[in-house]
Amino acid sequence: MAWPLPAGAKRRIFVRFGPESLDLSNNDLSGEIPFQFVKLHSPSVFRVVYNNLSGIIPYNDQFCTFNKSSFEGNPGLSGELLIEKKCWSMHGTSQTYHDSSSGDHKDT
Repeated sequence: MAWPLPAGAKRRIFVRFGPESLDLSNNDLSGEIPFQFVKLHSPSVFRVVYNNLSGIIPYNDQFCTFNKSSFEGNPGLSGELLIEKKCWSMHGTSQTYHDSSSGDHKDT
């Protein structure tokens, strides 16, 4: 994963990654969220809080399940995910309903 650090940064990036989580919080990251993250399908937790990210948050099936709290502390970010809302996504022959304000999931 290539994500440039701010000029002169000598701090080590701490990344917690497991089968269901990716936490890049408090790492002084800047710029846009890399488009490669849109291709992540397994993490149910994605956090980039308190960095210096900017741009529009990618929106796809997986990203629409993340709470807006996953992006707090990045005043340069914008997009649909910063609004508490509900989203639908298609998975095979079933539809999954996700309410981002409560975290509820329902398969139909």
